[in-house]
Amino acid sequence: NYPNPFNPSTKLDFSLPVNSDISFKVYSITGIEVYSHAQKDVLMGKYTLTWNGKDHHGRSLSSGIYLYEFKAGDKFHHTKKMTLLK
Repeated sequence: NYPNPFNPSTKLDFSLPVNSDISFKVYSITGIEVYSHAQKDVLMGKYTLTWNGKDHHGRSLSSGIYLYEFKAGDKFHHTKKMTLLK
């Protein structure tokens, strides 16, 4: 993701070689899911996903380290850290 650290939003570029379902989830450092986004049958191609640092209810999250998990289809699964600074 970039920028990292970020405020107020961060982007994740990804490329799909085949049509895939995608899933993007954000977790607090304690493992609580704070945000999720999923789409079915995304066409192959290049994409940018933007997360605005807000939770499921649209509330701004506090500064800290968060983990994001990105999945595409059955074969791609990636988890990384990102830092929200206010």
